[in-house]
Amino acid sequence: MIGGRSAVLVEVTAAEAVVGAWRLAHDPVAPGVPAHVTVLFPFRSPDEIDQTALDAIAAIAAATPAFAFELTSIGQFVGVIWLRPEPEAPFRELTRVLWEAFPDCPPYEGRHDDPQPHVTVAHCADPGAQIELCRQIEEDVAPRLPVLATATALTVMSSDPDETEWTTLARFPFGVRPPD
Repeated sequence: MIGGRSAVLVEVTAAEAVVGAWRLAHDPVAPGVPAHVTVLFPFRSPDEIDQTALDAIAAIAAATPAFAFELTSIGQFVGVIWLRPEPEAPFRELTRVLWEAFPDCPPYEGRHDDPQPHVTVAHCADPGAQIELCRQIEEDVAPRLPVLATATALTVMSSDPDETEWTTLARFPFGVRPPD
Protein backbone atom coordinates (compact mmCIF):
# COMPACT_ATOMS: atom_id res chain seq x y z
CA MET A 1 0.00 0.00 0.00
CA ILE A 2 1.43 3.37 -0.94
CA GLY A 3 0.53 6.33 1.23
CA GLY A 4 -1.99 6.32 3.99
CA ARG A 5 -1.27 6.65 7.68
CA SER A 6 -1.33 4.47 10.71
CA ALA A 7 -2.04 4.71 14.41
CA VAL A 8 -1.48 2.77 17.61
CA LEU A 9 -4.53 2.88 19.85
CA VAL A 10 -6.42 1.34 22.74
CA GLU A 11 -9.90 0.28 21.70
CA VAL A 12 -12.76 1.33 24.01
CA THR A 13 -15.63 -0.86 22.89
CA ALA A 14 -17.56 -0.03 26.07
CA ALA A 15 -18.01 3.52 24.72
CA GLU A 16 -19.79 2.45 21.54
CA ALA A 17 -23.19 2.05 23.23
CA VAL A 18 -22.96 5.60 24.56
CA VAL A 19 -21.29 7.50 21.70
CA GLY A 20 -21.44 5.18 18.69
CA ALA A 21 -24.31 6.99 16.97
CA TRP A 22 -22.64 10.38 17.53
CA ARG A 23 -19.36 9.04 16.16
CA LEU A 24 -21.05 7.61 13.04
CA ALA A 25 -22.73 10.94 12.37
CA HIS A 26 -19.79 13.22 13.19
CA ASP A 27 -16.46 11.36 13.03
CA PRO A 28 -15.31 10.42 9.53
CA VAL A 29 -13.19 7.46 10.73
CA ALA A 30 -15.98 5.92 12.84
CA PRO A 31 -17.17 3.41 10.22
CA GLY A 32 -13.76 1.68 10.20
CA VAL A 33 -12.22 2.59 13.53
CA PRO A 34 -13.81 1.63 16.87
CA ALA A 35 -14.07 4.09 19.75
CA HIS A 36 -10.54 4.41 21.08
CA VAL A 37 -7.87 6.37 22.89
CA THR A 38 -5.04 7.12 20.48
CA VAL A 39 -1.63 6.48 22.00
CA LEU A 40 0.51 7.22 18.92
CA PHE A 41 -0.62 9.02 15.78
CA PRO A 42 0.57 9.28 13.20
CA PHE A 43 2.67 6.16 13.42
CA ARG A 44 4.40 5.10 10.20
CA SER A 45 3.23 4.90 6.64
CA PRO A 46 1.59 1.47 6.30
CA ASP A 47 4.26 0.33 3.83
CA GLU A 48 6.93 1.15 6.45
CA ILE A 49 5.46 -1.02 9.20
CA ASP A 50 7.67 -4.08 9.28
CA GLN A 51 7.93 -7.06 11.59
CA THR A 52 10.57 -5.30 13.69
CA ALA A 53 8.14 -2.44 14.42
CA LEU A 54 5.31 -4.87 15.20
CA ASP A 55 7.59 -6.87 17.49
CA ALA A 56 8.52 -3.69 19.38
CA ILE A 57 4.83 -2.82 19.87
CA ALA A 58 4.10 -6.40 20.95
CA ALA A 59 6.87 -6.15 23.56
CA ILE A 60 5.45 -2.87 24.89
CA ALA A 61 1.99 -4.44 25.14
CA ALA A 62 3.41 -7.52 26.85
CA ALA A 63 5.08 -5.30 29.46
CA THR A 64 1.84 -3.41 30.13
CA PRO A 65 -0.78 -4.87 32.45
CA ALA A 66 -4.44 -4.45 31.51
CA PHE A 67 -5.97 -1.54 33.40
CA ALA A 68 -9.41 -0.27 34.28
CA PHE A 69 -10.46 3.29 33.53
CA GLU A 70 -13.59 5.40 33.22
CA LEU A 71 -14.76 7.91 30.64
CA THR A 72 -15.87 10.61 33.02
CA SER A 73 -16.59 13.88 31.26
CA ILE A 74 -16.97 15.66 27.94
CA GLY A 75 -14.27 18.02 26.70
CA GLN A 76 -13.56 20.09 23.62
CA PHE A 77 -10.63 21.07 21.45
CA VAL A 78 -11.08 23.37 18.48
CA GLY A 79 -13.05 21.20 16.07
CA VAL A 80 -13.30 18.12 18.33
CA ILE A 81 -15.67 16.96 21.08
CA TRP A 82 -14.33 14.14 23.22
CA LEU A 83 -14.55 12.06 26.39
CA ARG A 84 -11.89 12.13 29.12
CA PRO A 85 -10.46 8.83 30.38
CA GLU A 86 -9.49 8.66 34.05
CA PRO A 87 -6.94 7.83 35.12
CA GLU A 88 -5.03 9.44 32.23
CA ALA A 89 -1.57 8.37 33.42
CA PRO A 90 -1.55 4.89 31.82
CA PHE A 91 -2.40 6.37 28.42
CA ARG A 92 0.22 9.09 28.78
CA GLU A 93 2.77 6.42 29.75
CA LEU A 94 1.91 4.33 26.69
CA THR A 95 2.39 7.39 24.48
CA ARG A 96 5.73 8.12 26.14
CA VAL A 97 6.99 4.54 25.81
CA LEU A 98 5.87 4.22 22.18
CA TRP A 99 7.43 7.56 21.26
CA GLU A 100 10.64 6.51 22.97
CA ALA A 101 10.62 3.28 20.94
CA PHE A 102 9.78 5.17 17.73
CA PRO A 103 11.44 8.61 17.99
CA ASP A 104 10.67 9.21 14.32
CA CYS A 105 6.95 9.27 15.21
CA PRO A 106 6.25 12.18 17.58
CA PRO A 107 2.64 12.16 18.81
CA TYR A 108 0.43 14.36 16.63
CA GLU A 109 3.53 15.31 14.62
CA GLY A 110 4.87 17.20 17.64
CA ARG A 111 2.06 19.77 17.60
CA HIS A 112 1.27 19.23 21.30
CA ASP A 113 3.80 19.10 24.12
CA ASP A 114 1.53 16.94 26.26
CA PRO A 115 -1.25 15.31 24.19
CA GLN A 116 -4.53 14.96 26.07
CA PRO A 117 -5.74 11.33 26.11
CA HIS A 118 -9.31 11.25 24.80
CA VAL A 119 -12.01 9.34 22.96
CA THR A 120 -13.18 11.40 20.00
CA VAL A 121 -16.96 11.69 19.78
CA ALA A 122 -17.34 14.26 17.00
CA HIS A 123 -15.48 16.55 14.63
CA CYS A 124 -16.97 19.94 13.81
CA ALA A 125 -15.26 22.46 11.53
CA ASP A 126 -17.59 25.36 12.41
CA PRO A 127 -16.93 26.82 15.89
CA GLY A 128 -20.49 28.12 16.21
CA ALA A 129 -21.96 24.77 15.23
CA GLN A 130 -19.57 23.03 17.64
CA ILE A 131 -21.13 24.84 20.59
CA GLU A 132 -24.59 23.55 19.66
CA LEU A 133 -23.35 20.06 18.79
CA CYS A 134 -21.52 19.84 22.12
CA ARG A 135 -24.69 20.91 23.93
CA GLN A 136 -26.63 18.13 22.20
CA ILE A 137 -23.96 15.54 22.94
CA GLU A 138 -23.75 16.61 26.58
CA GLU A 139 -27.53 16.36 26.92
CA ASP A 140 -27.48 12.80 25.57
CA VAL A 141 -24.16 11.45 26.86
CA ALA A 142 -23.50 13.14 30.23
CA PRO A 143 -26.31 11.28 32.05
CA ARG A 144 -24.73 7.97 30.93
CA LEU A 145 -21.27 8.74 32.27
CA PRO A 146 -19.08 7.35 33.57
CA VAL A 147 -18.45 4.59 31.08
CA LEU A 148 -16.47 1.83 32.77
CA ALA A 149 -13.84 0.20 30.57
CA THR A 150 -10.72 -1.91 30.62
CA ALA A 151 -7.71 -1.35 28.39
CA THR A 152 -6.66 -4.81 27.20
CA ALA A 153 -4.52 -4.38 24.09
CA LEU A 154 -2.65 -2.13 21.69
CA THR A 155 -4.17 -2.09 18.21
CA VAL A 156 -2.24 -1.01 15.12
CA MET A 157 -4.46 0.33 12.34
CA SER A 158 -3.64 1.69 8.89
CA SER A 159 -5.54 3.73 6.35
CA ASP A 160 -5.77 3.92 2.62
CA PRO A 161 -4.14 6.99 1.00
CA ASP A 162 -7.34 9.05 1.39
CA GLU A 163 -7.71 8.01 5.05
CA THR A 164 -11.29 6.96 4.34
CA GLU A 165 -10.82 3.24 4.99
CA TRP A 166 -8.97 1.83 7.98
CA THR A 167 -7.78 -1.73 8.56
CA THR A 168 -6.54 -3.47 11.69
CA LEU A 169 -2.98 -4.65 11.07
CA ALA A 170 -2.36 -6.21 14.47
CA ARG A 171 -3.68 -6.39 18.01
CA PHE A 172 -1.34 -7.11 20.92
CA PRO A 173 -2.89 -8.07 24.27
CA PHE A 174 -1.55 -6.40 27.40
CA GLY A 175 0.49 -8.60 29.68
CA VAL A 176 0.82 -11.42 27.15
CA ARG A 177 4.29 -12.32 25.99
CA PRO A 178 4.38 -13.01 22.24
CA PRO A 179 5.53 -16.49 21.21
CA ASP A 180 9.22 -16.84 20.36
